[in-house]
Amino acid sequence: MYIIIVGVENITSELSYSLNSQGHEVFVIDNNLEKIKILQEQQGLSIGKYIDVSNKSSLVEIGIERAERLIAVSSSDAINLTVCQIAKNIMVDNSNFKCIAVVNEPKNHELFEINDIDIIANQVDLLVSYIANAIPSHPIIRLMPLPNSQELISIKIPTSGVVSDKLINDIILPYGCSIVLIIDIDGKNKLITDRTVINSGDEIILITNLNAINEVWNLLTELR
Repeated sequence: MYIIIVGVENITSELSYSLNSQGHEVFVIDNNLEKIKILQEQQGLSIGKYIDVSNKSSLVEIGIERAERLIAVSSSDAINLTVCQIAKNIMVDNSNFKCIAVVNEPKNHELFEINDIDIIANQVDLLVSYIANAIPSHPIIRLMPLPNSQELISIKIPTSGVVSDKLINDIILPYGCSIVLIIDIDGKNKLITDRTVINSGDEIILITNLNAINEVWNLLTELR
């Protein structure tokens, strides 16, 4: 998957490295030349480029038309929103393309929602999630809130779990819940089909209704 990251910030280096290690093609852009140079020193010249991130022709130049994801992590909400709007306009006929944006100021969250940004991550929520992950009490991580009383969560399948070694098609999730990503114990993404097998140690990323979180957790972590 070709993924474009907009903005060189504290999370950019780790994010790009992680996505690259999973086999994705990652390209980072920023309108700050010094930031790009620092990232290139860390990960090589091919990792990114200094361009005007808010310019349509710049996005076309780096191959936005073959990208499946654009992740805007700039410290400027104005830049993140603008680049997502431009990208969505370019990719309006590609239903597989998604924009993910970090919102630095909570007061701007609604503005991103109004403009139909696909996934919105609030900086405050990310910090809370990071702290929660550092001291987990059970194998569930609440990644981010979503519109319509939904949430993106992560659940790790325990050893000897009831759903371990079952086909994904045989697991009946609560209404409104859907699995969006499965990461195996080696950190690799699993292709999700009806014949995909859930194994112990798999990390399941799914969207669920808020009132179904406990039910989903009980279902996926029940022991034999």
